[in-house]
Amino acid sequence: FDVLTNAFDDEGKLSGTTFPGIGRLRAKVRTYKRDILSSIDSILSLPSMKNKLAVESGGALTMEINGRLVIPVQQSYSNSVGIVHDASRSGKTAYVEPSEIVGPTNELRQAEAELRAEEARVWRQLTEMIVLHREEIERNVASVGQLDVTMARVKLGKRLQGVVPTVSEEGVVSVKEARHPILLLRGLEGVVGSDVDIGKNKMGLILTGPNSGGKTIVLKLLGLYALMVRDAIPVPSKSHEPARVDFFSPILADIGD
Repeated sequence: FDVLTNAFDDEGKLSGTTFPGIGRLRAKVRTYKRDILSSIDSILSLPSMKNKLAVESGGALTMEINGRLVIPVQQSYSNSVGIVHDASRSGKTAYVEPSEIVGPTNELRQAEAELRAEEARVWRQLTEMIVLHREEIERNVASVGQLDVTMARVKLGKRLQGVVPTVSEEGVVSVKEARHPILLLRGLEGVVGSDVDIGKNKMGLILTGPNSGGKTIVLKLLGLYALMVRDAIPVPSKSHEPARVDFFSPILADIGD
């Protein structure tokens, strides 16, 4: 587990510190790249090279073709500069890898191949370790998942300014200034709360009022509160006032006129 904890760097790549072989090869690759770019800059600054470059198009002076750095050269000078890897559609411009960097580029490609092989070896090693400790890892992942869900419930309850109600199994819902959670999450201003008290000796709830008066909101609110309690989520209710939402099973909806 210590190896897995330190296996990756801040960018999510295999750590060159934990795996020194990878670190050395990455440093080697960086050195080759830096030296090759320095050589390219030196070549482009040579007075003898200025009249050989094809710069009419205004494009970049260096580009990469099939993993090789090339420069745009007039076709008539291409063979004197290095190895031709491509040409423009007009045929006037050849994209040439200067002879001075052919050897260093080959060494760079070899170092990159060694780096890929070392990374593959480390990935296999890590995979074998994960398989060996699979059961422990799965238990830990499940535990972290439970903690994550618990923290999400707490954060949602705080965002809703919710309270933890008393829960029993007598079919009682008694809350003050109950507000629909979705309306609160949308950040609507002036959400009016409703006092709801049903259960025990109050076996019915009659909702009256004009259209768009909030009757359906209260009905949905009751269902949501019942579901929230089942999932241990605090419900929006008046603070410092006792709230009770019992455990209902099952929760059913009968919709119709």
